[in-house]
Amino acid sequence: MTIRHNILPYIIPGLIAIVFLVGGIENWGDAAATLMVVIGIVILLLCWGDNIGNTLSYEDGQLIGRSGFTKVTSPGNKIQYVEYTGFGPFNKIKINCITGNYEFKYMVNAKKFVDYVNGQI
Repeated sequence: MTIRHNILPYIIPGLIAIVFLVGGIENWGDAAATLMVVIGIVILLLCWGDNIGNTLSYEDGQLIGRSGFTKVTSPGNKIQYVEYTGFGPFNKIKINCITGNYEFKYMVNAKKFVDYVNGQI
């Protein structure tokens, strides 16, 4: 089972990027407008890359996750507990395993994932 990061944390940066893009395109031709378009595109690319990079999966008895620069790899028998807190999109998954304590926020289907992993370990 694999889950990804929720879209919720990207709403405000996405709106800021749209403002930069629209403002830059409306005044196209001068250096400030070009810079605004470039900043808007960079913000959108950073949000997209962060959304793609935040994953958590449990397959074949192996827990594999990535959040930013943090990478989690642990066999299922080395996981001490997986805990779910929060509600809806405002959730948090806490994982305690031999390699350390990890926390993943705003994941889609977090409750189902925690139930699945706890059923497997």
